[in-house]
Amino acid sequence: MELNKDDFQALNVIFLALVTGQVLFAGVVYYLLQDPEAVPDYILGPNQDLYLVLAYGLATVFASRFLDQMRVKSIPTLQNIAGDAFAHYRSSVILRLAVLEGGTLLVITMALITHNGQLLFLVLPLLFAFYLAKPSAEEFAARYG
Repeated sequence: MELNKDDFQALNVIFLALVTGQVLFAGVVYYLLQDPEAVPDYILGPNQDLYLVLAYGLATVFASRFLDQMRVKSIPTLQNIAGDAFAHYRSSVILRLAVLEGGTLLVITMALITHNGQLLFLVLPLLFAFYLAKPSAEEFAARYG
């Protein structure tokens, strides 16, 4: 299936904008948490906040994969038109990236609210999961080929 290079370029720009926003927000929060007099202000408790954020982060990773697989199952119902296939792929990618970004932003926001910089360590695996969800021509060809 012949694809327009500009379509993937636009999708990669969306990916880079989302990942850049997450990294910049995490950097700003890290900077704000450098106050040596700041004391963590836990919402539920030191361990409970960590478990809550960890559970939510993992849930977003699994939800992202689940939603993506549900979208993959709907591929056979598409017509064999390249534009429809790429529009389906684009919406699938944006959906899975949005779910992952939601988890990452919640972790960063919880670190900011609670003044607990340790929560920022959970951002790294979430960003890695976000990177693994990056759109690619190979993935498109394997799904819609």
